Amino acid sequence: MQVTYPAAVIGPDDPKLSAANRGLASLVGHMLPRSTTGFQCVDVRDLAQAHVWLLEHPADREFESARYIIGGHFYPWNELGRRLEALLGRRIFSPRVPPLLMRFMGATADRVKKLVPFETQISAESMTINTQWSPADSSRFLTRSGLCFRSGDETFGDTIRWLVETGHVPHKKAGRLVPTGTVPVIGKHGAP
Repeated sequence: MQVTYPAAVIGPDDPKLSAANRGLASLVGHMLPRSTTGFQCVDVRDLAQAHVWLLEHPADREFESARYIIGGHFYPWNELGRRLEALLGRRIFSPRVPPLLMRFMGATADRVKKLVPFETQISAESMTINTQWSPADSSRFLTRSGLCFRSGDETFGDTIRWLVETGHVPHKKAGRLVPTGTVPVIGKHGAP
């Protein structure tokens, strides 16, 4: 048996809209709060390719040789904002938020949700991750497999186009990624 430890998994054609894809939709559609650390993600297609490779190359008997970090790329919040703005061809609302305030907001949201249930991606856990994430190192897996991760521009571009197509991101927020006149196909890939 081999085990992978992926970072946030993003990519198109997500039938249940994972937390990571919901997060990307929020960053593109609403705002990208900048704080300490950054966002680490792996394209779901790269993760699938890694799993195929692992199935084709069984582990030896050493426990550690059967465990791999599949981290994809790490983007400090400032770099992620610049990258997304370049892809979209528009500005993203991106305020700098102190990490302590983000963690306080997460803890507060958790307490309020116990009294009044509501949906939000803000939680103590998510705000801790957003402010204290240490980049994961995939070099051992990449060296052993000879594989590489696709570019962030490809991953973000394909994922944002899919998020627009399925109605998770407003068409106007996709900027130049979705040509004018393109009509979203809501419900095509499991969207509401």
